[in-house]
Amino acid sequence: MEDLFKQIKKKQNPTRSIRKYLTIAAAIISFAFLTLYIYKSFNLNTEEQRIADIQTDDISPGGNRATITLSDGTVIELAKDQQGIIASGTQLSYADGQKLLEADKDIQFATMTTPRGGQYQITLPDGTKAWLNAASSLRYPSRFNNNERKVTLEGEAYFEVAPDKEHPFIVESNGQSVEVLGTGFNVNAYRDERQSLTTLAHGSIRINTADESKSIILKPGEQAAVEGKEIKVKQVEVDEYTAWRNGKISLSQADLSGIIRQIERWYCKLP
Repeated sequence: MEDLFKQIKKKQNPTRSIRKYLTIAAAIISFAFLTLYIYKSFNLNTEEQRIADIQTDDISPGGNRATITLSDGTVIELAKDQQGIIASGTQLSYADGQKLLEADKDIQFATMTTPRGGQYQITLPDGTKAWLNAASSLRYPSRFNNNERKVTLEGEAYFEVAPDKEHPFIVESNGQSVEVLGTGFNVNAYRDERQSLTTLAHGSIRINTADESKSIILKPGEQAAVEGKEIKVKQVEVDEYTAWRNGKISLSQADLSGIIRQIERWYCKLP
């Protein structure tokens, strides 16, 4: 009987050794996962904290704020309680009819500029309406020439283009040009963004790279992303990219760094 117990004991020893090693392995794996979790949480929280640390007193919600700079250098601050301006030749007036400027001489170009947290709407000489988002500028002529209607955008704007088949409307922006006849579309072309995004609400537009090496035609509900000499097209929810017109920020398609840049344009520069 004693010999039998010795044999059983010998058979049990390997099992105990295996359990010992399994316990050690499990502890190492658990420690590794815990370390990885803490590392990722720390990195994520570091970025999120930049947003959370903004003091309430520092936040100034967006509103109607903009300036007009004339070709002679004159700067006009636009009223915050107005809904927009109408540009017609050498005249500028608010949407309610109140005159803002009636120049004696011809003004070749003018530039509307919105600061961080500002937005404004303008009706161009041809009847096209443009809504400028925060930290943006739109340069336009007092009169369009006989061949085309061309404006230059830096930042973001939504356009409702007055139809004119004989005179295409062209928006030149960061790394691209958008050519339309009459349609509604949004252009996001901030210089600190990797891509210029053009989103079509209705109608039809042509997108060209800056060097005109590539060109595509967009359909409603499509978005073109221009980066260098490449153009990529995809289907999108247009409302997500035009929500800013209604005082909202849509963040569903943005990464964390993109979210931070949007908040900086609307409110303040993050530390």
